Amino acid sequence: MSTKTERKAGKRADARAGRVPPVSEKLAQLKAVVRDLGAATEAITSSRPPAAVRERFTEAVGQAHATVQEALATLRAVESLLEGGLAEMPRPDAEGYYPAAETLRAILAHQIAEQTRLILGTKW
Repeated sequence: MSTKTERKAGKRADARAGRVPPVSEKLAQLKAVVRDLGAATEAITSSRPPAAVRERFTEAVGQAHATVQEALATLRAVESLLEGGLAEMPRPDAEGYYPAAETLRAILAHQIAEQTRLILGTKW
């Protein structure tokens, strides 16, 4: 098995001599590179990561899992609140004016429900 340095030296000698290596030689070099890569990959995958790395990874996965569970619980809570129906638009008063706070509250509730519906892909 030739090393990378040996292969480079051989290429430089070929270039100086004006000789182009035949395809079979290039194929042999390629096979050697693939074999080296296979050995390196085998060495990497056969060894277990250090205990500290495994512990940090396990902790990170646990934290991510907890965060996802919290987010799902929040979404379920919001979804159950919205199942009862959306806020109704207020009626105008005797003069034909709509109450500002109640109207704004209803509009925001409809917008939030619509965005949630789009995110969750559900229908009301």
